[in-house]
Amino acid sequence: MLGSARIAGQREHKGEIVAKAEWKAIISKTDSATIRAKLGDPERRTNKRARRYLLTRLLQCGLCGEYLVSRPRADGERRYVCASGPGFSGCGHVFVTADPVEAWVLDACFYRLDSPEFVAAIAGAADDPESERWQQEADDADAQLQELAAAYAAREIGMPEWRTARVPIEQRRTHARKQLAKATRTTVLDGFVGNGGALRAGWDSLDLTRQNAIVAAIVDHVTVAPGRRGYNRFDESRLRPFWRL
Repeated sequence: MLGSARIAGQREHKGEIVAKAEWKAIISKTDSATIRAKLGDPERRTNKRARRYLLTRLLQCGLCGEYLVSRPRADGERRYVCASGPGFSGCGHVFVTADPVEAWVLDACFYRLDSPEFVAAIAGAADDPESERWQQEADDADAQLQELAAAYAAREIGMPEWRTARVPIEQRRTHARKQLAKATRTTVLDGFVGNGGALRAGWDSLDLTRQNAIVAAIVDHVTVAPGRRGYNRFDESRLRPFWRL
């Protein structure tokens, strides 16, 4: 009823608005469009049990390059699909069942954590000049803010001056911290590099946000190629991981 165009004084045919109606609207067209978009969003949770999708923003279509989105089948089976249609720019030709692809990527990440190449790469990343640069930028901004506060406390400047000077410094500090987070995102792997077994043992105790961050620190993305016609089993040859380090 809420999604009906009738209550906004409009006529619709097969879900599409086709004309203005003769009757008066109960709600505005804007409110109606907002409600229809919300109720029609495939990502909207409509059940009482949340579905978990580990690889959000990590799977890419092997045909068009768009990120796959979570979209379960009618029977509830979790899937990632290259979505097309209103609100999506994918080709709509690639999909994969969530459980096996998540298990495959997770096993690959555990293996990667224990590889000598990854351990060496992490060690090199710790001395990255780019990280040092952004850390220094953030530290300098913190020092400036402390000097500014001291000047205000000593009544060398007034409140308007303090506020005016504070804004650009805080913006610079925020930017530096964001760049630092990008450059040192592997900090979520502390204690697990070279020790994938420990991560595997405690994996289920981590919340989904932490799990996703750990996987994203190891793999940049995984491309998913189209499935083979008539092949109804999980096909790992469709997957190609691109590692961060």
